[in-house]
Amino acid sequence: MAEFLLFASRYFFEFQSCHCIDSPPPISKSSTTDHYWIPPDVGYLKLNTDATVEDGFLTVGVGLVIRDSVGLVLGCASVKIHGSFSAYVAELLALLERLRFAHASGLRVKFIESDASNTIKVIKFWVTCWF
Repeated sequence: MAEFLLFASRYFFEFQSCHCIDSPPPISKSSTTDHYWIPPDVGYLKLNTDATVEDGFLTVGVGLVIRDSVGLVLGCASVKIHGSFSAYVAELLALLERLRFAHASGLRVKFIESDASNTIKVIKFWVTCWF
């Protein structure tokens, strides 16, 4: 029982730290520039996501979060995708997962943000060609 309470309290603390809107989110040590979350306009929602590929593991990790204009987290998820993928393919898979998540959440997301510039270029090209 004590182990469960310890797990639950750590999980709750981690969850609460996701709701902190007074400071920008932490940046990975590999980042060389400062990045800050820019909120959407009032009344809109933004979906942010990122993917990671770990060397030696056959999985891709995808993290997703939907926030409103004041930074309140309305939905979040993490997804593990099994397989050996390049970072580019991982980001494309992350895009697919974020679209599934946005649709399944029932929340009307106005903006989708990603730091994967190649993925964004593909989406812009696809939208230009088809719409």
